[in-house]
Amino acid sequence: MNKITNWLLEPYKIGTNEIRDLRKLQRETTDKGKKNRLHGLISFNVIIFIIHTFLLAMIATYIVLTFVNVFSFLGIAFIIPIIMFLKWFYRNRYMKFRKVYINKDPNSIKHF
Repeated sequence: MNKITNWLLEPYKIGTNEIRDLRKLQRETTDKGKKNRLHGLISFNVIIFIIHTFLLAMIATYIVLTFVNVFSFLGIAFIIPIIMFLKWFYRNRYMKFRKVYINKDPNSIKHF
């Protein structure tokens, strides 16, 4: 049960650390363009939080509905791959792209 809870709450832990680091960078920089890009990344992280919260609420709803109708379990089977994709995207795409986006380095974009 603890592993399942950690798996579901991992994006919140990573995201809060990410937002904290981005806000720290935003306070330290004086470049207006870089501040705007950091603000955009913070907004993106908040949107990921909202999507993840919505998916967790749907899982809780489907668990309750499973007591009424056994076929409601299929909703959970549909949502879990979406969460897995969201976590994969966040780790493998966002984390690699954010440094390039913050520094606005066009030479590094070729590696994606």
